[in-house]
Amino acid sequence: MRAGPEVSSNTVFTSGMVNGATAVAVVEDFAELQVGDWLLQNAANSNCGRYVISLARRKGIRTCNVVRRAELIPELERLGGDMVILDGDDLPERVAEATDGANLMLALDAVAGPATGRLAQCLADGGKVVNYGAVTRLPCEVSFYTIFRKDVSLVGMSMGKQMQKRDAVQRRAVYESLAELIAAGELKAAIAGTYR
Repeated sequence: MRAGPEVSSNTVFTSGMVNGATAVAVVEDFAELQVGDWLLQNAANSNCGRYVISLARRKGIRTCNVVRRAELIPELERLGGDMVILDGDDLPERVAEATDGANLMLALDAVAGPATGRLAQCLADGGKVVNYGAVTRLPCEVSFYTIFRKDVSLVGMSMGKQMQKRDAVQRRAVYESLAELIAAGELKAAIAGTYR
């Protein structure tokens, strides 16, 4: 969306702040990732997914990004995604190959349905899948055997609730930082179309 006669720049900015705050929460709040660690996410081409790539990169965290259309791969690689791969039944094997067998402890799921289970299968023992969306409008599906054998957990994430866990000063710092990154062009929303 682009600012125009009927779409204000505030609309674009507000959208960026919502996706930005969600990206901050999923990157910072669910695992203590260190420089060089990997983060796995699906729906990586969404605006939130794009922000996750940028925010993780700023922290030295590598991203393995799962998409459902091959034409998205070059764009997300240019954005800074360390690995971008297609979803599919053999996702765990391809993620292991792409990350050189790294112990992945965090996966971000915005797709739900069987995609949640595929992410869970990619994680190391004790890993966590954080679901924050349901593009498929299906319930999250994780096999009992994945949970039982690997001690993988599935948790839900609400941006509003995560921001409430921060005090007023911390919330303000998050939004000020996002505003600076958006203004500097480091966080960019994809424009699907321009409408009157």
